[in-house]
Amino acid sequence: MKESRINQIEDLVRKNKSVSIDDICNWFNISTSTARRDFDILEKRGIVEKVYGGLRLKSPEKNNLSAPFHTQILLSPYQERSSKNIEEKEKIGKLASGLVNENDVIFIDSGSTCYQLASNLADTPCTVITNSYLVLEALMPYANIQLITLPGTLNRKTLSFTGSEVIQGISSMNITKAFMASTGISVDGGVTNAESSEYHIKRRVCEKSREIYLLADHTKFNRSSLYTYCSLNQIYCLVTDSKPDEKTEAFLSSHGIRVLY
Repeated sequence: MKESRINQIEDLVRKNKSVSIDDICNWFNISTSTARRDFDILEKRGIVEKVYGGLRLKSPEKNNLSAPFHTQILLSPYQERSSKNIEEKEKIGKLASGLVNENDVIFIDSGSTCYQLASNLADTPCTVITNSYLVLEALMPYANIQLITLPGTLNRKTLSFTGSEVIQGISSMNITKAFMASTGISVDGGVTNAESSEYHIKRRVCEKSREIYLLADHTKFNRSSLYTYCSLNQIYCLVTDSKPDEKTEAFLSSHGIRVLY
C-alpha cells in the first residue's frame, strides 16, 4: 500500500509538474509526517525534488509562465529560500516544539524555520499569536490551539502581515515565549533581519515577551543583515542544528543563554 501510494504521488508530480503537501495529505488521507517520509523516498529516486510546501519535477527548464498557479506559489522568492537546509530546519522545529508547555501564550515569527515549529505543535494546547500566513494555515485545523492573528498588509515576499496595525496589536499583549527567526546572528551585530517591514514588529515582540527563543540554523552564525532587532544577550535560548562556533558559544555561555541542538 505504501509503495503504491508513493508511485501514485510520483505520477501526480510527473503529470502536474508539482504537488503541495496539503494536497497529498488530503488526497491520500495521510498525516503531514507520513507525506514528508514519502517525499524523502521520492527525492532519493532522483526524479523529483523537495521544495518548501511540496514536491516538483526535476527539470533544467523552469518556465513559470506556463505552470499552474500552485506551482508559481511554490517557486516564489519565499519558497525558493525556504527550500534550503530543509532537514536542519525540520530538526530545529521539532526541538523548539518541546519547549512549548500547555497553556503557554507564544508568538511564532514568520520564516521557514518557525513554520517547522508550527508543524509540530498539534498536540500542545496553547495560544499562538502570529503574523505569519503559513503558521496560521498550519495550525488552523487544531481546535486545541487558540490562534490570534495580527492585522496588517500581506507581504508576499515573506508571507507575513506587516504594518503599524501589527505593532499596535502586539503592544497590548503579554507573551510568555517568542520564537523568532533571523537572517543573521553574531556577537557584535546581534540578532538581525533584512526586511525593513518586519524590523519594528520583531523588535516590539521582543519587548513584550518574557522569554525569547531564537530559531536559527548554522548558516546564520556570524552573519549580519541590515537591521538589528535585539542584542544577542537578550535571548533566553538558541535553538539550532549544530554546535555554534567557539566565539558565539563562549558569549552565550558567559551570559547564561541556553543552547539547544
